[in-house]
Amino acid sequence: MRSLLLVLCLPVAVSSAQSRGAHRGPALVPDPEPVTYDLEGRLGKPYLIQSVVLQERRRIYLTLPASFKETAADRRFPVTVVVDGEDLPEPVAAVSRHLAEMGQMPESIILGIENTNRLRDLTPPGISVSGSSTREGGDRFLDFIEQELLPAVERQFRGGAPRTFVGHSSGGILATYAAATRPGFRVVVAIDTPTWFADGWLTKQLISRAERQPGELRYASLEARFGWSDHAWRALTNVAPTGWKLRREHLENESHESLAMLGAYLGLRAVFSDYSSLAAPTAPTTSTLPYYAAVGASLGAAVIPPRKLLRDVVEDLVMEGRGKEARTAYRMLSQDTVPPLGPPSLTVASPRRKSRHHLRKPWKDCWRHHPHRLRKCGRT
Repeated sequence: MRSLLLVLCLPVAVSSAQSRGAHRGPALVPDPEPVTYDLEGRLGKPYLIQSVVLQERRRIYLTLPASFKETAADRRFPVTVVVDGEDLPEPVAAVSRHLAEMGQMPESIILGIENTNRLRDLTPPGISVSGSSTREGGDRFLDFIEQELLPAVERQFRGGAPRTFVGHSSGGILATYAAATRPGFRVVVAIDTPTWFADGWLTKQLISRAERQPGELRYASLEARFGWSDHAWRALTNVAPTGWKLRREHLENESHESLAMLGAYLGLRAVFSDYSSLAAPTAPTTSTLPYYAAVGASLGAAVIPPRKLLRDVVEDLVMEGRGKEARTAYRMLSQDTVPPLGPPSLTVASPRRKSRHHLRKPWKDCWRHHPHRLRKCGRT
């Protein structure tokens, strides 16, 4: 009887395993061939992915956060998708790293997607751009990103949420279309985006979403030559849900081409303005973690506060005798370090004795010199 059950169950088990394998999707594999226009690796490390959705192989430039190798294995990073992978990933990665170092946006994985047919992939269906048809492949390209590329980054490189989309010019058209139709992208930066095609069809898509889908969205439009009309922007802000963060800025003395880097910097800084350590409350100490919990809820994923700020919070909570809150912050910080700091038993000063001399060694000196070896600070 047991043998019969085993035989009957075996095909089901095999079928389930095959089904799981089939749903894993294509993987990112290192590109064995050097790219002539990026020999210095400025665009990121090149990978290839064989897309079933697009029925072609695509080259992806991947830039990992500076702390990627230093963080715990379960630490996930937000992902920023950048189209026009031949040139835009370099400025986006540069400003992202700088803003993260300054505590003004989360550390992120940058994905630059090289073009094969730019007009086809960056043009949404329903609009004609530069003489294209109104049946181009923008939707299918977004399907590739959401169904194949991002899952591969999650499996292989600890990618996570929130997801950000950055596009310039025609890339800004697709970025704005993604903001209107793909709620998985809660953060969108559109740089010098032509929006007048088909009588403002693109702006109407985002206004329509604002009217019918409350949700959460952070959208920034940085403009020099192209952008939103005043009338369309007023219409958007008038109907936008309270949870939306909208930013529009026109830059003088910038060209369509020169705006790419500055637009990426200003746009990312704007959409993550509430994440910035400059915006976080400093008193009382117990308000910092709840503040970032609210920021994470808005972004659709838990976020780790800027590292320097989090270290200060741990120290202050310890010195104030708030053991429970200190352990919570400490566990969060441990996700951002390797080897993991583990679940420590912090020795804290009592509320009546807040002097750091209650510890066997001053907390600040210990943290500065032994960030990963807190046992030397008298902690057991």
